Amino acid sequence: NNLPRVVTGAFRGLELSGELSVRDNTQPISSIEAHAFEGSVVGSLDFEGSAIRRLEAHALSGLVHTATTVDLSENGIVFVGTGAFSNLSRSSGEAFSTVDLSDNAIASVEDGAFAGLRAAYLNLSGNNLKCIVTGAFRDVQIRDTLDLGSSRIEAMERSAITGRVHTLDMLGNPNVRNLSALAWILEDLANLQAVVMEAPQVRL
Repeated sequence: NNLPRVVTGAFRGLELSGELSVRDNTQPISSIEAHAFEGSVVGSLDFEGSAIRRLEAHALSGLVHTATTVDLSENGIVFVGTGAFSNLSRSSGEAFSTVDLSDNAIASVEDGAFAGLRAAYLNLSGNNLKCIVTGAFRDVQIRDTLDLGSSRIEAMERSAITGRVHTLDMLGNPNVRNLSALAWILEDLANLQAVVMEAPQVRL
């Protein structure tokens, strides 16, 4: 393929029982634009080797996905816009087993990017997040682990993560210095069972 970007409505209303593949595109896909998959039903998506840079606001919104896993790892993604994963669902009505955005270069996750996402495991490890902004993971339903490990996180704003998360993995972020962030997490996530992280650095 020689696809420079996936534009709004590119796959609107598509019904495909098998795999939709843009594997090994001959040039980087600069972005997946808003509502590119609105109203489409696909068995699975294959973005391997596509070098996607940006998931714009509502990029995957309205997509009904049959497979249990959405894999966007190792794509060079730098930006995840508002609502990019909101209203993304499975045809069975069940939660995803894994939504994987690990080992990209994500520096910005906008307010509401993952709003309402239901998955057992949401993986954003190995990115460049620096700061988790308010609402980035609003009302998520993560049955097992939200993995933000080794993502160079230094700060987390209040109400950055709300909803239900069993385990929050922050390991490999030694520069997290805001002790209030941990208190906010515990307050916002009443069902949280574990936080995995290095001991915060305290300046006396």
